[in-house]
Amino acid sequence: QVTAATKWRILTQADQVPGPGWWIIQLLQFFPDPNCDGEHIDASLGTAIQSYGYNTQLAFEDNESIWYGNHVDGYYFIGKDFEGVEKEVRCIILDHPYGQPTYTVNFFTTTAVV
Repeated sequence: QVTAATKWRILTQADQVPGPGWWIIQLLQFFPDPNCDGEHIDASLGTAIQSYGYNTQLAFEDNESIWYGNHVDGYYFIGKDFEGVEKEVRCIILDHPYGQPTYTVNFFTTTAVV
């Protein structure tokens, strides 16, 4: 099992997202600890990535702001590109205030095309 990569994302299929077609996320945090204990990975590091949407960085801010994303080719994703620096991610915290779609944690390498 891979636990360290330079890019991390969460991914879900379009048919798992309730409502009018937007995946709405209020908070996404990545943790190196498998129980999400301790400090999460600093949200200011790297660049936020997404399938399609706007204000991606809002999902990583611990406040009332939200990210609205749309799917590309039937999949939604949001994550971080740590720009060549490997990060260990073993747990996530996800606040999705509008329903409970199926979430899959997925890593991809620097050679992946998103």
